[in-house]
Amino acid sequence: MTDSTKEAFTLIELIIVIAIIAIIATSIFVAVNPAKRIGQSRDAQRWSDLTAIAHSVEKYTADNGALPSDFSSSTIAIGDKIVLCNSATSLTCDGTTDSCLVIDDVDFLNIYLPEIPYDPANSSASDTGYYITRTAGDRLSLGCCDSYGTAGINLKAK
Repeated sequence: MTDSTKEAFTLIELIIVIAIIAIIATSIFVAVNPAKRIGQSRDAQRWSDLTAIAHSVEKYTADNGALPSDFSSSTIAIGDKIVLCNSATSLTCDGTTDSCLVIDDVDFLNIYLPEIPYDPANSSASDTGYYITRTAGDRLSLGCCDSYGTAGINLKAK
C-alpha cells in the first residue's frame, strides 16, 4: 500500500503570507512617497515651461533686435513681479496680489511661442502661474508663482 498524503497550505499560513506581503507593499508605497513624486514632476514641467518662454524671447530678440513688445522695459519695472496672463486682471502670486502682463503680441506669440504655457497645478484659464520681473542689472527674470520645492523656481536671463 502506498501512503498518499496530500500536502497543502493551511489557512493560517496563507493569512500570514498575505499579511507579510501587505506590510511590504505598504512600506514600499510610503518609501516612494507619491505626493513628493507628483510635486517633483510638476516642478520639472514648470522648468520646461519657463525655459520655453525664455528661449522664445531670446529667439525673437535675436531676430528682431528688440524684446517682444509685451516684454519691453517700459512695461516691467525693476523689482516688480508681473504675472503672465491672457486677459487683464490682478492675480495672486506667492501670496501677494500682482498686476497682470497680457501676452498677446501676435508677432511673438504665434511664431516664437505657439501658446502661453500654464502651470501644471493651475486651474485658472487666464492665470498662467508664471511671472516676469526685471533685475537691477536690467535683465529679465522668469519665475513660478507656486512650486513644490521650497526654494522656488526662478530662471534669470543671461
